Amino acid sequence: MKKLVAALLALTSITAISPTTADAGGRCSKYEHLLVQHAPRGGWDVARMSSYMYRESRCLPGVVNVKGGDTGLLQIHPINWSYLSRKFGVTVNKAWLQNPANNVRAAAQLCRYWRYAGRSCYQPWRTS
Repeated sequence: MKKLVAALLALTSITAISPTTADAGGRCSKYEHLLVQHAPRGGWDVARMSSYMYRESRCLPGVVNVKGGDTGLLQIHPINWSYLSRKFGVTVNKAWLQNPANNVRAAAQLCRYWRYAGRSCYQPWRTS
């Protein structure tokens, strides 16, 4: 039984989900104002990003993936932290990314990075 529980926890990055933190429709409308406010130049699809946010964190800003260290609403991976630190002029770390506004700002910066590289703005969150 212990092995089964450990395996299930390893498969999910979220250890506890409150059913009241997320929309029934699979979006995080509570944070959509941040997606609008901090959208990258050229914009992004707020509904799509809200859906990614739901999929990644179930709308819980403090979520940290145990395996990879991905942090916050949009699960920003540690491999990006030094790049983001240079761009923002602050130390980007787990605590900084657990702030919802900072997490969305980081996502917008990654969107700009991927656009500049000729790829999709949604590159970090695409599953295929």
